[in-house]
Amino acid sequence: MCLFELTRRSHGSLLCLLTLSKALNVHCEFLAPNSNTLWFLEESKMPGEKAVCVLLPNGSDVKGTIHFEEKEGQCRIYGEVTGLTPGKHGFHVHQFGDGTNGCTSAGPHFNPEGKLHGGPGDEERHYGDLGNITADEKGVAKVDITDKLVSIVGKDSVVGRTIVVHAKEDDLGKGGDVESTKTGNAGARFACGVIGITNFAEILFYHMARAVCFLAGSVQGSLTFSQEYPGGACEIKGTLHGLTEGKHGIHILEFGDISQGGISAGAHFNPLSKSHGAPEDEDRHAGDLGNIEADSEGQAEVTITDYVVSLMGEYSVIGRTLEVCEGVDDLGRGGHELSLTTGNSGACLACGVIGIGKCGGNINSLQNSSTAIHDSSQNSLSDAF
Repeated sequence: MCLFELTRRSHGSLLCLLTLSKALNVHCEFLAPNSNTLWFLEESKMPGEKAVCVLLPNGSDVKGTIHFEEKEGQCRIYGEVTGLTPGKHGFHVHQFGDGTNGCTSAGPHFNPEGKLHGGPGDEERHYGDLGNITADEKGVAKVDITDKLVSIVGKDSVVGRTIVVHAKEDDLGKGGDVESTKTGNAGARFACGVIGITNFAEILFYHMARAVCFLAGSVQGSLTFSQEYPGGACEIKGTLHGLTEGKHGIHILEFGDISQGGISAGAHFNPLSKSHGAPEDEDRHAGDLGNIEADSEGQAEVTITDYVVSLMGEYSVIGRTLEVCEGVDDLGRGGHELSLTTGNSGACLACGVIGIGKCGGNINSLQNSSTAIHDSSQNSLSDAF
C-alpha cells in the first residue's frame, strides 16, 4: 500500500497518482490536510449490486418502495409508488442522503458531471434524471426503468443518496426557462427516501467523509457521522427525542432496506463474523455501538467515537441502517440466548438509512471524473483542501 498526504500544492498531481496506482495495481490512500476535506481519492470494495429505497411522505400521502438491480452496465429501477395524483410526476436521484429537513435537505439532482437537466435518453442530462413516472386513476404508479447512467457501483454510486418523487411533470429540460434546465419544473417534493444496500457484491466507492441518518416516527432525530481519514475514528453525534427514560441499544444493521422497519434491515452489521459485544471489545460486531441514555424527558444526546465503524473502504456503513432498540443492550454479557447476537436489547423502536451527508465546499467538483479533477487543478482547489 502507498500513502500520500494531500497538501494545498498537491492537487495538480492527483490525476497522475490515480492513474499510476491503477496501472501498477497498487492500493493508494490520500490523507487530507484538514477537517474540511469532503472525500478521499481511494477506491475500494463495498457491498451492493442491488439496492432499495423506501419512499416516505413529505407533506403528502405518497409512499412506495423502489428496487435497483445493476447488470452489465445497465441499472433496472422498479417498484410501486402510491398516493399520487393521476398523471406524470418527476422522478429523480438527488445528491445527498440527508432527511433532516424533509426532502429539501436531499439537495439538487445528482449531477457529478455538471450538466444541464434533461430527459433520461438525452446526452445532456444529470445522472439523477429519471424522467417521469405515471400514476393511474387510483394514484398508483408502476415503475420500471432501465438507465445507463444510474449505478450502484463505482465513484458515482447512488447508494446513500435520495430518490425524490415530485408533485408535477418533469418537462425534461425543454420548458424554455432557466428552471427547466435545473429541475424540469417538477415542483414540490412529495416523497423521498435514502437508497440503501440490499446484498453483497464487490464494487468501487469513492469515500465520503460525512454521513447522516434521520430517524422518523415515535422516536425522532438525526445523527451525523464524520471520519477524517481511512482507519481514523468515526464521530457519531446528534439528539434523539421520544424515547422512554433510560438506556437503549443502538446498532448499525447489515442492509439499508427499511420496507419492514428494522426486520428487513437484517442482523447487526458483522462482516468479520464475530460475537456481539461492547464498543470497546475486541470481539464485537462492526455495528455494535452500545447504548444511548434518555433523560426524564425522553431526550438522548448522542456522542460516540468509534474506531470500527467506517464511512470508507470495504466495510463502509453508508447505505446501511441505524436502529435504536426498546431495551438495554447487555453488551454480550447477559447470559441470555440472545446476548451474543443482539445484546437482548428488544425490538427496534426507530431506524433510518445512513446517507451521504453535506459538507462545506463544492462536492460536485470533487466527485467528477479524473478529467474534471485535472481541469479543476488548473484553477484553484484551495477551498476544497
